[in-house]
Amino acid sequence: MNISERIKSTKAQGGAIPFFIGAMIAVLIGLSVAWPVMDSAMNGGSGSSTTLTLSGNVTCGELFNVTDEAGTLTTFEINLTGMSTPCAPINAGHIIVALTSEQNTSTLAVVNISAAINAEADAANVVATVYGSTVDIEYTTFGSAGASSGYAFNETISAGTFSSASLSGGVADASTMPTAAATIVDQLPLFLVLILLMIFVKALI
Repeated sequence: MNISERIKSTKAQGGAIPFFIGAMIAVLIGLSVAWPVMDSAMNGGSGSSTTLTLSGNVTCGELFNVTDEAGTLTTFEINLTGMSTPCAPINAGHIIVALTSEQNTSTLAVVNISAAINAEADAANVVATVYGSTVDIEYTTFGSAGASSGYAFNETISAGTFSSASLSGGVADASTMPTAAATIVDQLPLFLVLILLMIFVKALI
């Protein structure tokens, strides 16, 4: 190879280096953004659920009921303790959602409602989570098992409603895939980076 050819070869390699460095940076940025979402989709899941949505303030004496897998009914009462005449408890064995008259707005009431459900032993297989003015009630086992569990819900809240009277939907947990397959999925970003490195080195040789 004469001097002219060497110069051309060096220039070609010099142009390839920035290209592959840029490509690697682009891939790494893309993975850092997209991989958490992809990993969650492949290795995550959700249980059957229903949602209690409050469109306005709750009122003293309003109720919602949860029936568990054993058929046990638990009544939750909205009890405005800050009023001059608080609601009388329906039954000493039932949960009372205690709110002051200043805390009956939908976004504050759902916090107390969620806490009451999570503290109820007869609702041990569901978890309540607050999202704005809604309470999402989800079965603790991923997949559709909750849909046939026997859980049931109803309410007498004028400004509230359950999305369904029972649990529905649910996505199986893909992390139960064979260990070897899960390892490949989890290590895919590293494999892609190594492939890019191999292409980069090959281009320079």
